[in-house]
Amino acid sequence: MVSKHIRFLSLFLGLLLLSTSAPLAAQTVATIRGVVTRSEDKGPLAGVVVSVKGLTGTGTASGTTGKYTLVRIPVGPQTLLFRYPGYAQVERSLTVTDGMSVDVAMESKPVNLADITVTAASKEPERIVEAPAAVTSIEPRVLQTNSSTGQAPMALAQGSGVDVTQSGVNDFNINAR
Repeated sequence: MVSKHIRFLSLFLGLLLLSTSAPLAAQTVATIRGVVTRSEDKGPLAGVVVSVKGLTGTGTASGTTGKYTLVRIPVGPQTLLFRYPGYAQVERSLTVTDGMSVDVAMESKPVNLADITVTAASKEPERIVEAPAAVTSIEPRVLQTNSSTGQAPMALAQGSGVDVTQSGVNDFNINAR
């Protein structure tokens, strides 16, 4: 009697293992690497947001050399999105395979300040020109320039109503009205 239960249990566990391993094999993931550059001078573009259209939690940003790495991307047809303020968004449709490289050159595009959306005092997304409180937009290039020397808080000093006091090499006090 005990041997019947053991055989049944082992058969049940075997079928369970087969049924759960088949979907895992079908859900293969890949890693995508690449470099994002400016189309004008082929220089690296840091801080570009790279994501997979329709998949949350898959995004990354390009580093100071323009290189990025996307991990755990499902194999098969996908669309990559490249976004950066002041540049036209790039969509690249492709069939994902492991270890592939996708390099992109982005074209600059003037930004209309009225099109910038912020979430400020009203706690709702709205155009920056309609915000009920003073809002200052700091360009990513300013932050990148100051962050390499540990002086990123100094970029905030250009905002209206912001006082930045430096009391050490990397020690800042920030007061905002």
